[in-house]
Amino acid sequence: DLILGGGREIFAAEKKEGRRDLEKEAEKLDYTLVFDRAGLENFPAWNTRRLLGLVAPDALPLATSGGEAGTIRLADLLRRSIETLAYNLLGYFLVVDHPLVAAAAGQNQAELAVRQLHELDRAVETARKYAGKNALILVYCPYSVGGFQFLEKSKDTATSNRRLSPLSWHNGPGKKGSDPTAFSTGRPAAPSAGFGWVAAYGRGSEQISGIMNPGELHAILSRQL
Repeated sequence: DLILGGGREIFAAEKKEGRRDLEKEAEKLDYTLVFDRAGLENFPAWNTRRLLGLVAPDALPLATSGGEAGTIRLADLLRRSIETLAYNLLGYFLVVDHPLVAAAAGQNQAELAVRQLHELDRAVETARKYAGKNALILVYCPYSVGGFQFLEKSKDTATSNRRLSPLSWHNGPGKKGSDPTAFSTGRPAAPSAGFGWVAAYGRGSEQISGIMNPGELHAILSRQL
């Protein structure tokens, strides 16, 4: 069992309010706990049965152009996950969620959204490098978060002085970002989970391309396991 991500403050809040000490409970269940880059890089992958990594106080931070020293990237989490799960002789199934593109899009931060796509690209490349020849790697996007618009510089001197970003997200320049957490379909997940774009690499990938529904993917993955 392997869980890596953010949310340590949620664990701390449970303990502070006198409800549960979730970190201690995890240790009793034989989980190895890691909280920073040193812990992530140094735990013995060959001898770790269960792993819980809380490497950010809340959600994982949006990737910026430079990044602070010691910042843990999505590709780092993926690499250590594969290095650990590779010791399962019967194989493994790893799910990686990357909601940061949608988070940046919801703020109408186009360039920031592109950086999150670069993070995803690095993670996919890491998976291709470490997963091995028998692995099937899927990238699945079940919903859209809008699109880009590219603004040409106006020839009209009356408008050319306006400070408009040449690259903006779908809701246009000058618009305030929306709160992606405030949206709710009001419906359970099953009937609202529709078709999505999918790409694949590795064993069995010839069966997967284009637009597919979750049921088709489930059937293909079931045959792979």
